Amino acid sequence: MVAGSHRVDDDLEVLDASITLTVEGFRNVLKVVDLLYQGLGLSIAHGVNAEVYEQMKAEERLFFESTDVGAPADHCVTLAQNANATDLKHCWIGGDVVLEDDLEATLAYVRQLTPQNCVVVMQWGDMPSDADMGATAAREEHEESHAEEQRDEDDEEDGDDEGTEDESAEKAAQVEDGSASAEELFLSLPAFAQVRVSKVSRFHKALYQTVKIPEEHVARWQSLINGPYPPELALPSKNPFIATDFTIYSPAAVKEVEEIVSPHAVAYVRRDVGYHRTFKMALRCNVLSPVAYASPLNRLYTRVMHGILSNAITEMAYYATLASLSNEVIFSATGLGFAVEGPSQRLYEFFFAVVRKALSIEVLQGTAEEYATYLEAGVRRLKNVGMDQPYKVLLQMQQKATRHTHYLFSEMIACEPAATYEGYCTFVRQYVESGLLLECFVAGNVRSTEDVRAMLVDPLEDLLEAISVPIPLKAAIPRVRDTYSPRAGDGKTNESVLSSFDVLSMLPSNPMDPNAAVVVDIIIGEATPRVMALTNTAMKLISSSFFNALRTREALGYIVFAQSTVDYHTAHALFVIQSALADVDCVYLLSRIVAFLSAVEAQLDTLCTAEEVSKVKRGLIEALEKMPDSVDGDAQRLEGEYLSVSKFESRQLTIAALSTITEEDVKSHFRQFFFNSRSDSRALALCINSARTAATDLLAVSGNRRIALPGVRSKQEDGGEALSDASEDTTILTLPTFSDGCSCVEITSYASAFEYQRGLSVVKCSTY
Repeated sequence: MVAGSHRVDDDLEVLDASITLTVEGFRNVLKVVDLLYQGLGLSIAHGVNAEVYEQMKAEERLFFESTDVGAPADHCVTLAQNANATDLKHCWIGGDVVLEDDLEATLAYVRQLTPQNCVVVMQWGDMPSDADMGATAAREEHEESHAEEQRDEDDEEDGDDEGTEDESAEKAAQVEDGSASAEELFLSLPAFAQVRVSKVSRFHKALYQTVKIPEEHVARWQSLINGPYPPELALPSKNPFIATDFTIYSPAAVKEVEEIVSPHAVAYVRRDVGYHRTFKMALRCNVLSPVAYASPLNRLYTRVMHGILSNAITEMAYYATLASLSNEVIFSATGLGFAVEGPSQRLYEFFFAVVRKALSIEVLQGTAEEYATYLEAGVRRLKNVGMDQPYKVLLQMQQKATRHTHYLFSEMIACEPAATYEGYCTFVRQYVESGLLLECFVAGNVRSTEDVRAMLVDPLEDLLEAISVPIPLKAAIPRVRDTYSPRAGDGKTNESVLSSFDVLSMLPSNPMDPNAAVVVDIIIGEATPRVMALTNTAMKLISSSFFNALRTREALGYIVFAQSTVDYHTAHALFVIQSALADVDCVYLLSRIVAFLSAVEAQLDTLCTAEEVSKVKRGLIEALEKMPDSVDGDAQRLEGEYLSVSKFESRQLTIAALSTITEEDVKSHFRQFFFNSRSDSRALALCINSARTAATDLLAVSGNRRIALPGVRSKQEDGGEALSDASEDTTILTLPTFSDGCSCVEITSYASAFEYQRGLSVVKCSTY
């Protein structure tokens, strides 16, 4: 639940209480609203508690002091808005901190939060709709012309919209019961709310409906304000994580990373060199478990464990958030990690409170009811991955194909029938008892490396030894960070074949989606600083041309982009197109990527000039030299460098490489890896069809063969507004049309990622 007010205009404020519901909460939605009104009544009956009020002011002040200033333009806008709301003297703080104590005004504010001033909004993606949507849409313009009258009707049905409370936005879609149908859940709503959506909003075309809340419910909510009140609604205890010491320690003389090693853990510390000058510190901790990623079922269980642990520390995490300690339970491939950023005084205290919960078998096992709740939530999220845009599903498949160990959403969904609470409890015991390793990254306001050892590493080691968590063998941890090298080419060139690809083709995971998509992954190889300098420069030189040629001029679709990426120790260049056009399929999309690379090869001297290369290099160097905006960003950068080939020297080595490469080096890199004439390695083409194109998919049949490239579409769609969005690319590439019908590519289609990986060499990550 999140509650807070926001100003509509100078005269009107709205209080929002937004609640995300479990399935059980969805079925008892009226009881949830009951609790809100009982909480309001309790606060009115008992008045303002002075101790709690002072603590809230301290939390508010701490939040203000902990907030990063951010971009200068945004900061100036905030100052101007605060000056309008308060006065010039207080414009720096007036929008965030209580400047005057007026307890009677506070109570008067709460007293007007009545059911008569309330609008209840339920957001549910699977809300059943009226079958006759066509007639409704046709009436929409008429309805919108009487918008003022419609608002009056809404006010009469749901309460006075000019009051100061928007009671709740209840969201159940993310945790909908996988075993309960939308219709069953719909019928579990109160009788008055069982009205199918039949109206369409003007701009977003969202379906909605308004209904009148019966007077008996409004009357009951009014009576609940007067009590009695459940004991669970009592005022909270004192926040144990409020910081009182804001000492900023002396900055480090040089920006270096120091290592601390213990039997269970390794910690990397980068002290602030005077850039941030803040009392905040950031800590990120990865947990490496031999069992968390041992199988798709274990991965599904880890997802459930993440939900149960997050729920178990909800109150503690909320107190920490109020004390400006932003925190997160990280759902990583190796186990459940933790991240916290905020005032350094209480940071370790909160971190260890969370770790103790995360190492408790009893806490992690939860109850059978909690298990069922978070299993259905996890499966729903996995199903949503399959319903995502096709190119995003392909990027999941790309990771499956290029990583040594990676499980797709479909593999975990398939494990649901085998998942049981008893099996989950066994998994939790194995998770703790098989041993854990920890990787910690500390940045920001750090007194010294010795202080990190004394406050973090040594106590962490003592805790793990006290509860008998063993030290696992690194060889027992699944190789989730290892990747595959590109498949070597045969070194031969064939003038009748433009290019060669390995292909993985997928059936649509969402049959209703009209889009087909292709991702071409040119696997460069080991991501050394020089390789990354060359790859990033090459991709910067052509990425805008790729967009302009295929999105703007050929108007293939809104999703058109090219980018370089690093996956652990391997560098990739990705070319992505997604299209819903009726005369376009995966073969056509692949042909246009081939056409683009042919055009780049033909006009390389125009694209890759000394001037352009120099400009791109300057931009890349500036980005690498830029410091993170926050200490949390610094800790994340520290973690990213740890996972790279060159560890903590990667940025400086990449900058040095960028300083030395020439346009001839970049051209040579293009010829070796990017162009269709490359012969040393094969690119990977990943394809996902729509229901329309799946039946005639030429890429799906396993084996090696040649595919003729179709000619360019004779009638291209108008790019519309895309023309104005084109980047400032002065080089207009002329792409081949393949209209002669003689152009072809050689492909080897694989039935699965496992078959594709057979025979490929592994690039081992050196972190464990």
